[in-house]
Amino acid sequence: MKLPKITPISEIKSPKLTAEENPSISVFYDGTNKLNTMQIDCKLYTNPKDCVHQSGCGWCGELTRCIKGTQIGPLEPCLRSTYIFTSPANVPFQKTENIEMGSLIANISTQ
Repeated sequence: MKLPKITPISEIKSPKLTAEENPSISVFYDGTNKLNTMQIDCKLYTNPKDCVHQSGCGWCGELTRCIKGTQIGPLEPCLRSTYIFTSPANVPFQKTENIEMGSLIANISTQ
């Protein structure tokens, strides 16, 4: 069996295409063309749980309302320490008490 002749890439004649490139690593897409964007009105969500489940929204505890934001922080005026972007873990509240019963100490957990 005879193998086909392989032509080196340097010998292939085809029209040259110019690729758009930007050699700088500091220049990036700035969003001016609004590619892959969705407008969400965060003010519509009055419940913190519903708010933090919306992309681009976060709950401002200071204002007690849903505002635009990211995981980095709020995009509207809000005290940073009161801003929540993701929902807390779904762990039930649990209270643990040590109760003395004579010479024994009972550890009681309630939910």
